[in-house]
Amino acid sequence: MADQPLAPQVYKVSEEPPIIDLLQPQTDYADTYQGTNTPLVIDFGSWRCRAGWAAAIPEQPALNFENAVAKYKDRRSNQAKQSVVVGDDLYADLAGRLTVKPSFDGGAICNSEPFESVLDYTLLQLGIQTDRVYHPILMTEPLCAPFYHRKLVSELLFEGYGAPSVIYGVDSLYSHHHNGSDTSSDALIISAGHTSTQLIPYVDGRARLDMSKRLTFGGNQCVEEMLKLMQLKYPTFPTKVTPYHASYMVHNHTYFATNYRAELQAYRGRDFLTTHDRVIQFPYTVVVPETKSEEEIERLASKRREQMKRMQEIAAKNRLDKLMRNEEDLDTFTKLKLGKKQDSKAAFLEKLKSAGFRNEVELDQEVKRLEASIEKAHNKDLGVDKTEEKPPHCPLLEVPDEDLSEADKKEKRKQRLLKAGFDARERARHAKEEARIHQEEQAQKDEEWRLSRPNEWLDALKAKRLELKSKMQKREQLKQQLADRRSHASQLRMKSISALAAADGTTPLPGVSPSTSATSAEVGSAAVGAAGRRRKRGPTEDTFGADDSDWAVYREISKEEGSDEEEEEENDQVQLIQYEELLRKHDPKYLDNLVRAEKARIQKNVMYQFTRGVSDVPDPDSPDETAQQYQLHLNVERIKVPEMLFQPSIIGIEQAGLLEVMDHTLCQLSSQHGVQIRKFFVTGGSSLIPNLSNRLQVGIRSLLPVGSPFEVIQARDPVLDAWRGAAQWAHELQATNAWNQYAVTRADYDECGPQYLKEHPMGNRFYQPQ
Repeated sequence: MADQPLAPQVYKVSEEPPIIDLLQPQTDYADTYQGTNTPLVIDFGSWRCRAGWAAAIPEQPALNFENAVAKYKDRRSNQAKQSVVVGDDLYADLAGRLTVKPSFDGGAICNSEPFESVLDYTLLQLGIQTDRVYHPILMTEPLCAPFYHRKLVSELLFEGYGAPSVIYGVDSLYSHHHNGSDTSSDALIISAGHTSTQLIPYVDGRARLDMSKRLTFGGNQCVEEMLKLMQLKYPTFPTKVTPYHASYMVHNHTYFATNYRAELQAYRGRDFLTTHDRVIQFPYTVVVPETKSEEEIERLASKRREQMKRMQEIAAKNRLDKLMRNEEDLDTFTKLKLGKKQDSKAAFLEKLKSAGFRNEVELDQEVKRLEASIEKAHNKDLGVDKTEEKPPHCPLLEVPDEDLSEADKKEKRKQRLLKAGFDARERARHAKEEARIHQEEQAQKDEEWRLSRPNEWLDALKAKRLELKSKMQKREQLKQQLADRRSHASQLRMKSISALAAADGTTPLPGVSPSTSATSAEVGSAAVGAAGRRRKRGPTEDTFGADDSDWAVYREISKEEGSDEEEEEENDQVQLIQYEELLRKHDPKYLDNLVRAEKARIQKNVMYQFTRGVSDVPDPDSPDETAQQYQLHLNVERIKVPEMLFQPSIIGIEQAGLLEVMDHTLCQLSSQHGVQIRKFFVTGGSSLIPNLSNRLQVGIRSLLPVGSPFEVIQARDPVLDAWRGAAQWAHELQATNAWNQYAVTRADYDECGPQYLKEHPMGNRFYQPQ
C-alpha cells in the first residue's frame, strides 16, 4: 500500500476575537470576608490583572481579566456621557476595542486614570461596596519599579480607597516561592513576561536585585513582530490581519528551536516543511456562479445587442458632431488665413492671437490637422481604406539657421522631428507590406514543409512561439519603463530625440531602427553616435529636454507612434493565437505539458513554498484557489519569532540575547561572590511557548564548565503562580503576625512619602530619592 501524501495542518481562525461572557460580581463577600482582616491580593500585570483573597492553599484568583480600559460614547443609544469598559468586557463592542487606553509604559504605570478604573472594577467585582477598603492589600509591581510608579499606586490606595496597609512585591519572586523554593538553594530566576524578560539571581534566600538584568523583549514584542512578518509576507492579503490574529498565532503555533540554524535550514526540505507548516484559514465566501437557462442567456444576449446598437448610434452621432465642429473650425481658420492678404501684418497677428495661435506656422499646422481629420472621417463613412499619410509641411527645413529667429529655430527643430518620424513610418509601412507578402509566401512553404517533414516543422513552430512570447514580454517591459520619465530607457529615448533635433539635415541617426518602436539599445546607440559627432564638431551645449515643453514634444511624437505600436501588438497577439491553435491541432499535449512544467517550476520555488505551501497549484477558478487566497502559512516564523529572545539583533534591537546576559550574570556571581548557580527557574506567560526549557538546557550547558550538573525548572503554572505565591505568602504573614513588619501603613505613607517601601525577601529594595 502506497504511503499517504503528507498534508499541512489547517487551523481556522475567526475574524474577530470571541466574545467572553461578562464577569459577574462575587456574592460571598458579605458572608465570608467582610469584617475580617483577610488580605486582598492583586497581581497587577501589564497584560492581565488577577485579584483574589489570601489563602493557605490558593487555587484560582477570583478575577482574571485583561488589564485594559476603553472610554467611548455609544452613538446608537445617544448617551451624553462616556461609557467606561474594563477588562474582557471591551471585546463586546467594536467601539471599545478602538479606544483602548493602556496604563503601562514598558511595564510601569504611567497613567493613573486607567489604573483607577481597573481598581474600581476589581473592587466592585469582588463585591466590596463599603465606604473604604478595610482589608490590607498585597500588590505586585515590576522589578526595580520607578518612584513615579509607586507614588501613583500609594496615593490612590491610601488617599482614594483608604487602605490600612499595603505590601509591594515582585511577581516572579512570588512564583518562585509558590513552586516550593528552597531558601538554601541558590537559583537564577528567568521571568519571561509580556513586555520584558528579567533575570534575578536568588542567593542565600534573597533576591540580588543589584545584579538583576532586564531585556526589553517579551510576549508583546513577539505579537508585534509576528504581525509585521505576516503583513510583509502577504502584502495583498484580502482581509485585515489584526493583533488578535498575531497573538493567536504566537500563543498557539510558535516554538523554540533547539538548534535554530539547523532547523531553519531543515525548513527548505519538502517533507519537513509539509509536516511543520501550519495553515491559518481565515473565513471566506465561495462565489457560486449562477446557472442560467437558455431563455435567460438569449434574453441577456439580446439585451447586449441592443446596448451595442445604442452605443454604435451614440458613437456615430459623436463622430458626426465632431466632424461638423472640425468643418466649422476649418472654414473659420481658412478665412482667417485668406484674410492675410487684406489685413495689415499687425492686424493679422492680432487676429491670430485672438484665435489662440502664436504665429502663422501654428495656424497652418492646425489647418492641415483638421483637413486630415475630416478626410479620414469621410473615408471611414465611405468605407475607403486609405492608409497613405501625407508628408508634414516643414517649410523651415530649407531655411538656413542664420535667417531664423530663436523661436523659428526651435520650431525648425520640431519640424525636423516630425519629418524624421514621417520618414520612419513610411519605411515601416513599406517593410510591413513586404513582410505581409513574404508571410503569405512563407505560409505556403510552411504547409509544404509540414506535410513533408512534420517533426521538424513542429520544432520550428515551437521555437517561433517562444521567440514571439519573448518579444512581447520585452515590449511590455519597455513600455512600462518608457512610461516613467525618470527611467533609464526614457532618458535614453529623450537623448536620441535631442540628438536627432541637433543633427544637420533630416536623415535619421545611425542606430535608430526604421520601426517607430525603438528599443532602449537602439536609442542608446543613436545617442552615443550623435554625441560622437558633436565631439568632432566641438563642444556644444545641449539643453533639449531640460524644459517641460520639450517633453511635450516627446509626448506628441509618442502619441503619433502609438497607433503603429498598437497595431503591432495586435498582430503579435493574433500570431500567437494562430501558433497555439496549430500546436493544439498537431501536438495537443505540448501546451498542457508547458503548463504542468510551469506549475512544477513555481512549486519548487522556495518563496512560493513558504507562502503557499507545497501542495499543487490549484486552478484559479476552483474553490481551493479561493480558500488559498484566505490562508496564512506559518513555517519559518514559528521559530523566528521566539528566537528573538535569544537573538534580538534579527529584528534590529541592539542588545544582547538571553544567553549572553545569563553568561554575564553567572560570571559576575562566580567572580565577585564565589556563587555557582546550578538551578534555573523559568516563569512568566511567554515561557509557555513550547521547547523553551530544552533550548535553555542546550544554551546553559555551553555556559557552564564541562560536566557541571544543573537543572532547568519551569513553573507549574507560569501565568497564575505569581498570584498564587503572593496569596500564599500573604497568608503566611498573617498567620505569623509578621504583616506589619513588611507593610507600609498610612502613618508610614504620611511620614516617609508615597515612594516609601519596606524591604522584604519578595520585593524591591528601597533607595532614598535624591
